[in-house]
Amino acid sequence: MPSDFRIPSRWRDRVMTAAQAAALISPGTTVAMSGFTGSGYPKQVPLALAERIETAHARGERFQIRVLTGASTAPELDGALAKVDGIELRLSCQSDPETRRSINEGTLEYLDMYLSHQGYFDRASRNSYGKHTPHLLGEALGWHRRWLETGHMRSVPAGT
Repeated sequence: MPSDFRIPSRWRDRVMTAAQAAALISPGTTVAMSGFTGSGYPKQVPLALAERIETAHARGERFQIRVLTGASTAPELDGALAKVDGIELRLSCQSDPETRRSINEGTLEYLDMYLSHQGYFDRASRNSYGKHTPHLLGEALGWHRRWLETGHMRSVPAGT
């Protein structure tokens, strides 16, 4: 390693190639990656993962992951993985034509929601059995229950 290597010495043994990092990702894994266009998302690991997925599919194995990002990415992430049918679920921001094609064809599940809502969606999905858009009415309409119980929609009493 170069002498000006900026990773602290205690973490240097964790540095690996993109292929080594991609090998740590199993089918069905939920992978959260950074976003914000070309400057903020990983490029080499998704490309290496796409190669792995393509090889698995050629052997007849199912290999897809769920991808979460906080902002849009570009072809090296969404496009590469969508092109090899490697994304099962995509949250929340996307701007890639290949990914959009897969979404429109119905081969890639896409939810355009804030990542902070993921916990609610997971809880609701457990009861939907994949048959409808999941909702937990007690949570989704919590204001309604509060109005019935208290006569107002405020989550905290007035004057607190």
